[in-house]
Amino acid sequence: MVASIEVKNQTDFQIVYASQLYGTFFAVGAKLELSKDKKKIEKIHLALNNYKGLYNIGMHKDTKNCCSHKNKKALITLNLMVDNGKNTDKIVRSLSIHMTKHIPLTQIEELIFTRVVRSITSVELPEEHLDETIFDSEFYVRNGKYIAAIDRLDSYLPTPDLDDDKKGLVGDRDTNCMNSRVKLIKK
Repeated sequence: MVASIEVKNQTDFQIVYASQLYGTFFAVGAKLELSKDKKKIEKIHLALNNYKGLYNIGMHKDTKNCCSHKNKKALITLNLMVDNGKNTDKIVRSLSIHMTKHIPLTQIEELIFTRVVRSITSVELPEEHLDETIFDSEFYVRNGKYIAAIDRLDSYLPTPDLDDDKKGLVGDRDTNCMNSRVKLIKK
């Protein structure tokens, strides 16, 4: 997905990421918080909305520590998981990323969002899923009591590389749903 975000609009959440996991369609909006002189990004506020599906997707609280900056791009990794009742204290629908080093607007042109999906179960062996309350259909398949791990594409897809514009980023026909590129509109 390629999107844009108006830097001057500090009141509205603007869409930066959308996907589907566990049969639930969701989107993430972002709002930038600038320094008082309006020359640096101090925080990125994120809000996740679940639109359709049985499960509530949320961001793990450690998402707030997952941001890096290089070559006029900032990479934000969304750590996503389902609220299965066991992890409610670790999952949020909104959070703020405090930039450890405030990024001057002159040094950034794009925000790159990628995601990591956390399994909703902590079992070691596939057959242990038989006793779980919720079956993890993103990581396993089943036919009765026969359960097998899925060879997820996530591990084969290139992750965004802030040094290489062609590796793992979006905007061409080889794109994947794990990443989005958000251009900053500074006017």
